[in-house]
Amino acid sequence: MATFSSPILLGAEGAGQDLYALLDVDHSVGVEDLRLAYRRAIRRAHPDKGGSSEAFLAVARAFDVLSNPATRVSYDQELATETLQKRIGKRSREKKRGREAVHSQSTSIECRLQEKLSNLREVLQSMDASTRRTSISNMSSKIRVVLMKHMEGSEDSPADQVDRSSRKLGSSSIRLRAVAKGTTGGTAGCKYSAQMDIDCLRTYTRQVAFDLAIEHQLVLSDLRDKLVAASEMNASIWSPPYKETSAVALVDAARMDFLQRKFQTVVKQAGASWGQLGPGDAIDLVFDKSLGGASIEGTGQLPDGQSASAVSMVQIELQIYVPGVAAVDVSIDDKEDVLDLLRVANTALRGRVKDKVVQLIPPRAARPLRPGLPLRRCGLRCGDVLTAPRRAVPEVVVTEKTFAAITPSGGVIAWGEPEVPGSSTSSVAEQLQNVIEITPSDSSFAALKEDGSVICWGANETFEPNLKQVLRVFAASEAFAALCCDGSVYCWGDPHRGGDMRGQAEQLQSEVEHIFATGSAFCALKASTPSGRGAVVAWGDVLQGGRTPQGLEGVRHVYSTRGGAFAAVKEDGEVVTWGSSVDGGDSSRVHELLKSRGIRDIYSTDSAFAAITFDGGLVSWGNARFGGVSPGTDDVARRGGVVQLCSSSCAFAARCADGSVLCWGIAEWGGDCRAITEDLKEVRCLYSSRQAFAARRVDGALFCWGDAGSGGDTEEVESQLMCDIAHVYSSGNAFAAISLDGQLVLWGNPKQTRLEAIESLHGKILHIYATNNSFTAFTADGTGVAWGAVNETISMFSEKMQHFYEQYMIQYDTIR
Repeated sequence: MATFSSPILLGAEGAGQDLYALLDVDHSVGVEDLRLAYRRAIRRAHPDKGGSSEAFLAVARAFDVLSNPATRVSYDQELATETLQKRIGKRSREKKRGREAVHSQSTSIECRLQEKLSNLREVLQSMDASTRRTSISNMSSKIRVVLMKHMEGSEDSPADQVDRSSRKLGSSSIRLRAVAKGTTGGTAGCKYSAQMDIDCLRTYTRQVAFDLAIEHQLVLSDLRDKLVAASEMNASIWSPPYKETSAVALVDAARMDFLQRKFQTVVKQAGASWGQLGPGDAIDLVFDKSLGGASIEGTGQLPDGQSASAVSMVQIELQIYVPGVAAVDVSIDDKEDVLDLLRVANTALRGRVKDKVVQLIPPRAARPLRPGLPLRRCGLRCGDVLTAPRRAVPEVVVTEKTFAAITPSGGVIAWGEPEVPGSSTSSVAEQLQNVIEITPSDSSFAALKEDGSVICWGANETFEPNLKQVLRVFAASEAFAALCCDGSVYCWGDPHRGGDMRGQAEQLQSEVEHIFATGSAFCALKASTPSGRGAVVAWGDVLQGGRTPQGLEGVRHVYSTRGGAFAAVKEDGEVVTWGSSVDGGDSSRVHELLKSRGIRDIYSTDSAFAAITFDGGLVSWGNARFGGVSPGTDDVARRGGVVQLCSSSCAFAARCADGSVLCWGIAEWGGDCRAITEDLKEVRCLYSSRQAFAARRVDGALFCWGDAGSGGDTEEVESQLMCDIAHVYSSGNAFAAISLDGQLVLWGNPKQTRLEAIESLHGKILHIYATNNSFTAFTADGTGVAWGAVNETISMFSEKMQHFYEQYMIQYDTIR
């Protein structure tokens, strides 16, 4: 996303520029005429309409200054100063022409000079202290001397004025931001949104065409004027009620909540109108502590050393599904966390749902969403569908064969297949108190407690780590890695598959930010510091990613295949791979292609990677049979580019812009959909099991292909899937679909689709979790029902669910 910044033009930065001339208006122009002139000028200056980036930015800056009464006064003062300098120069030249002529004119000039100096004094006195100091410092020494002589004997001087408006909004930023939908170079295919920054609160409209974004910008400009007026009437209106503490996250949350509430209150009291903003254009509020500090003022300038075209953000496009109510698309920066996503989701669902969304459940492959953990770090990908249940449900994590959930009291309940490690917590039940997060491996669980200690059960149950201050736990197939609060790492489990890090212990003592894993190795991403700029450290099976690449720095994110390969995306867009060459660890064949086209997102099967580029293209590498060779470029371009990728264990399916689907990988396990090509039109969303795919069309019809035993054959339930399917869940070998009226439809592996009480669940299901061989559904009446290979129903939840709901709602309301 390229942001066209609009910093205030004061002093040297605005010297030599006539902002009124840029907009082709008179110096006495009114607000409405100024806006009309801006509309004409910004369209003429746009690069796609014959202008240039420089002209575009100049016009944007001019409007930002002249549309704000406070900055317009400051700019007019600059013009007055320049005029004064010219007149003083003229006076010096005239003096050489003769004493008498000069004397006859000096009286008149002196009078006008005194008048201008008086006006200048009044302007300076109306400024806040910092702006006043800047303005005076930008004057020539001669002007400063003349001004100070004029002000001798006055009660106040500009330097001594009391700062009465330290928290005014006069310098808040209004700008247009361009979100690239096509290539990263140029502006073709861009969408725009209007944006306003106030302290740490960013206000923006939805992404629209350029002309409509201009109108939205003018609405925000009017809103900014209302807020400025309100702050001038009451300088303490923006003073937060909280006290600064060492708990930075709590202070940020308090500031966010205060600014949001105050913003909405002031707007309402000021009677500001949204003007041409319709229901679909409603603004959203995003909290970003990097925008400002405690002060409300902000210049809106770009970071040092960056140009407007260099500022970019990677957006994740997601779908939010509310059972039985609605499904909406949202777009959000991948560095935001669950709280930001909740706000965006509630904005998108405004008018469609009665109550606020308080819980978002990610797809089965992603880890639970946590405040403070970026969405990309949670494993979310473009096209993922998140469930927003009408009532909060337990947060469940799964291994290949078992489930585990945290109870309202902080204990843990586990269930799953008979005699499988991890399906019972009886041996560690007394220790599982005050649990806040559970991390699963293939056959074990690690529970993180409030005091930072860790308790394990399952295949690694005998492990009793004496760990404290653990921040988060990560898992490979048979090993765990704990990231501690001091940035150090501790590992346990199978020593040959990531449980032994002694060879890299020194490098893992500090500064670790996040940990990624293949099936048998870990990769730690270190924080960007002077001692290590986004470096990575790997350990585990050296043939499956456990060997650290030499000199790899500046890494933004790391992806992996289960087979044993890592792919690191650097800040400059380069992709570096290592690990098993037959599982995606060798990208030399497509290295230059990946770097030149820009990576938007990367997906993986067990042994191959596939990347979506910013222009909608596809690039694949790894095991060719498992999806390492993607369809031809021409075929992808003809379909308008790729908008969503979905992967099974051995194949990829891509949804294209024209609603069609492309597949590649093992043909009989989902890599070939040609048999139903005619049905795969206007596809809305893709889903996958281990060896099959499902495509939901716009009309709600669902079509499947791949291995029949994994859900690729829908013959027995075909009539139930022809329309009105709202959402689909999957286990390793079966699918479960929910229709618009709440009906549950099951197909795939017969052992996972037998549910005698299926009719009792119709219209009640809030969410479904799944392992490879089982499902667990939570319903609106507070019960949990499990079927498939599980050995019991989880009726123990029934009597505790109501209390759980209440506690969950209180918890989220507190965070928000």
